[in-house]
Amino acid sequence: MLLVKATLGILIKSTCFFMEYSGHVLSSSTNWFKRRALVIAWTTDPAKHVRKHFDFLVKVVLGGTDHVGKTSLIQRFVHGKYQDAYMATIGVDFMVKELETKNGDTVKLQVWDLAGQERFRTITYSYYRGARGMLLVYDVTNKESFKHIEQALDEVRNYAAEDIVIFLIGNKADNNDSKREVTFEEGKQFADENNLPFLETSARDDVNVNEAFEEFVDQCVKQYKKDRANAAASGPKKQSPKANSKLKEVGTEKKSKTCVIL
Repeated sequence: MLLVKATLGILIKSTCFFMEYSGHVLSSSTNWFKRRALVIAWTTDPAKHVRKHFDFLVKVVLGGTDHVGKTSLIQRFVHGKYQDAYMATIGVDFMVKELETKNGDTVKLQVWDLAGQERFRTITYSYYRGARGMLLVYDVTNKESFKHIEQALDEVRNYAAEDIVIFLIGNKADNNDSKREVTFEEGKQFADENNLPFLETSARDDVNVNEAFEEFVDQCVKQYKKDRANAAASGPKKQSPKANSKLKEVGTEKKSKTCVIL
């Protein structure tokens, strides 16, 4: 019992390292015993499994109601694949992808896919903690999903860090205007009113998916660098109670200059 409690505690505090070791997508469908086996295997020698060949580790979250295509967007971006049918996310899924920013920084992106169903709302709030970016996704063929964005935006601003980067994504823009219920102009107007970058995407047709994630990650890294520069200029200060994000530099040895953006 003590071992199980210890490994669960390590999993919660060290999610990014567990993901690096497992190499799998940990989803609601993953076998319970396989999850525990991976955690226990990781705890035998965690230092052995930490790779330090990236400059930044960035945690980002996808939010929005169910059936707006969040999982499809991630699958298209991470694996270059698309399926017509996905089961609704139960709880939380995550995937990992490495990419390079415009400035040449290597980023290991930790993408969290939050369930859109109301019954998982209290669970998903906790995943805002430590997120450097939030992609708010709606379905351009579903007006109700667009109406929900305002509520979702309020939740992000209430529960996430003040400096979180937020993008608005109108998904399922598949060149089929007969099904469209939200115009590009409506999405752009909402984004402008709330000072949000905005793109329409199609996971099915692979339109703007990579562009959206790459620009999003670039902005997350820029914001982190800005925060770090401001902190250095102003000196040590007491952290605001609302600031859930923790910016840590890991690997103080000369060999490693990896930054974890959590």
